[in-house]
Amino acid sequence: MSDLYEPHRLAGYFLTRSFPRPTFMSSELLPDHLISMSGCLAESVPDTWCLDWASMTEAQRQEDAAAFGVSPSSIPGLVAWATEEFDKSWGWPNVLYSLDTARFLYTQFLSNVPDVRLLGLALPEQLAPQFVTEATPGPTEGETGFLTLIRAGAQLAPTGVSIGWEVLGFEHGSFHSWLCNGLQVPIFSELLIRPGPNGLIGEAQAAYRAAEYCQQPEVAAEPALWLPGLIVEYSLSSGSGAAA
Repeated sequence: MSDLYEPHRLAGYFLTRSFPRPTFMSSELLPDHLISMSGCLAESVPDTWCLDWASMTEAQRQEDAAAFGVSPSSIPGLVAWATEEFDKSWGWPNVLYSLDTARFLYTQFLSNVPDVRLLGLALPEQLAPQFVTEATPGPTEGETGFLTLIRAGAQLAPTGVSIGWEVLGFEHGSFHSWLCNGLQVPIFSELLIRPGPNGLIGEAQAAYRAAEYCQQPEVAAEPALWLPGLIVEYSLSSGSGAAA
């Protein structure tokens, strides 16, 4: 799709899975399974539990790993890799910096996990300065992986397939989704924008309009910077081209 060649900046690659539509979300507007770049909704690897210095018990680490389908035998190696590579190959909270890193991680530690998807996220070039201003950390805060990549100005690898746009709200180092607050209902009612497959918006201009709607104070969305995010899917194997 031409979306891949529109001006944009890479915000990261992610190993994640689709998830069943929660009961509080509209069954009339949304499919049974959804994709999201928001950690509020979707599990991904790596995540906080993959760091050996994270403040959690071993039982909590095992529970978080199991939620993604990671086998107990894979946890020590995954934690060792993620801890060593933090701020090198990936950044906070779950941002992988390259396709090669994502594919290595999948092959080494996640190949037995069902339904893993390799997704890329990009933000429109024209909105990058606004995102950088919002995402720049304070003096006692660390930089997110999103900001590291947006500042670098990298582009999405052109071997993927665009699967749609998600309306995302950036706040305190992570993304909310328009799905979190049921915003797809008023957006459909007022803007006639209907989510498509995976709960994503099919066209860029519709995603822009939906993001602008969420930014209006009277909508009472999360108090965040709302942006349209392009989501592209890639093969988990480097030997093949775009994902089917």
